[in-house]
Amino acid sequence: MELFPDRAHVRLLSRVHGTYLHANEDGWSVSLSPHRASLNTAWAVHRLEHVGVSYVLLHSAAYGRYLAVLPHPSLEDQQLGVFQRVYDTPIQGDIMWEIFPAGDGNGGVELRHTVHPYFGLPHWTVEAIPPRPLPPNLPEEIPNGVEHPVVLRRIIRYVRANNFGIFNLPWRTFRLNGRSVVDLVGALGVILGANFNNITLCVRAGFHGRLTPLVIDLPISEEPMDIVVFVTGAPGSLRCSETFCSFVYV
Repeated sequence: MELFPDRAHVRLLSRVHGTYLHANEDGWSVSLSPHRASLNTAWAVHRLEHVGVSYVLLHSAAYGRYLAVLPHPSLEDQQLGVFQRVYDTPIQGDIMWEIFPAGDGNGGVELRHTVHPYFGLPHWTVEAIPPRPLPPNLPEEIPNGVEHPVVLRRIIRYVRANNFGIFNLPWRTFRLNGRSVVDLVGALGVILGANFNNITLCVRAGFHGRLTPLVIDLPISEEPMDIVVFVTGAPGSLRCSETFCSFVYV
């Protein structure tokens, strides 16, 4: 379990395929990708103790959603598959994993699901990602006059945290067109009367989901998203900024 300390960031490299566990841009599916230097291949560790057992939860550094095992909705026999899921209940079995040695004697691990123990993800190499104090730069905004590749409309639920990071205020909503994170920052800056360069956004994937800095464009879907807005540099913003990690393009 020393490979999965709480709040650390890791990549999982398949020893069979030589590719990385990847949170897809639809915010739902999971795949294998050869692109190591991607935010979508980084996973944050969320440790959970329950009835004396230590579980590992993994949430995407891209969208904050948790690695889950669910029946595949498109298959008649309801075969199980690995997906991204929000974390809404305190003890949510579909996102809980136990870690075991892979059995090959080479330091690999197997992720075994707690609800479906016969379902496992074997033969992975765990790569630790060192922390960094600052987030990656936001993606470049699409120039005016150039059509966005995807036209989406989604509900954004948002709340503004105070300088101590507390955000138990009423959540409000507005509708965002497209998936540009730059547009989202700009819209929230206008709504809240805040400077674009003085706010930091974190996404919360479910009521019990940990905050994840939002530094890439939103998922290709129209699902609502929960956003917590922090004043950049305020003491409370550490609740979000502490989760930044080093994504070195190699």
